[in-house]
Amino acid sequence: MDKPSAAGTDVPDELLRAIVELADGQSLDQDANAVLRQLAEHCVKLLGSSAASVLLAGEEAPELAPAAASNDSARRLDTLQLRTGAGPSIDAFHAAAPVLASDLRSASARWPLFVREALAEGFLSVHTIPMQSRRQTVGALALYGRATALPVSGVHEARALADVSASVIVRRRQLRKCQQLADQLQRALDSRIVIEQAKGILAQAGHIAMTDAFERLRGYSRRRDQQLSAVATALAHHDVPPQEILDGGIPHARARRNS
Repeated sequence: MDKPSAAGTDVPDELLRAIVELADGQSLDQDANAVLRQLAEHCVKLLGSSAASVLLAGEEAPELAPAAASNDSARRLDTLQLRTGAGPSIDAFHAAAPVLASDLRSASARWPLFVREALAEGFLSVHTIPMQSRRQTVGALALYGRATALPVSGVHEARALADVSASVIVRRRQLRKCQQLADQLQRALDSRIVIEQAKGILAQAGHIAMTDAFERLRGYSRRRDQQLSAVATALAHHDVPPQEILDGGIPHARARRNS
């Protein structure tokens, strides 16, 4: 039995299951393109589209790249759009608005190369939907038809699937940035701890103040053109004797022979 939406209209169970399946792609363990392949497959299976494809914008740069396609025909049309910089997916992404062409034969003036190739692939219509999450457009979903255009209800359902997928992509990117920041902070903390440990070793070995120990440690790392944390780690692991650093970089064994 179909479940009613908040607006009082019926939402097919298959569509709800597809939305839940796409939303499960929030995990960083799942490849982002796997989520988008699911999106393309759902559009073909549930909406009656003959083919579907997704162009996705990069995380740092807004350049589009192929992300998923239900068949080779849709994949070739995506490649053509990217090569020529013209086509419904390009327009939908940059305008952040749907681009609907119910009869591609009447769109030759707008996208001459794309229309020629789409007709050659057997497609007569294309409905392209921007993938958006909180006004951020991350890609474009193209739905191709070989006979009739997608009905209005199908376009709305495709928009729902596209927006869920966009939210998953944005969320994954946010989680990845948070994880990278956490890793950076952890590395900085680990570095600070080992430096403090090295200062204590030098202060004890040389009977000097902690500030003097830090200056000896820093001076040694500069003369050796090594990172301070690397020198501190070597000292803490007994790979460098404290006296070598205290002596200003003279290897301790040699320093004893010359004393």
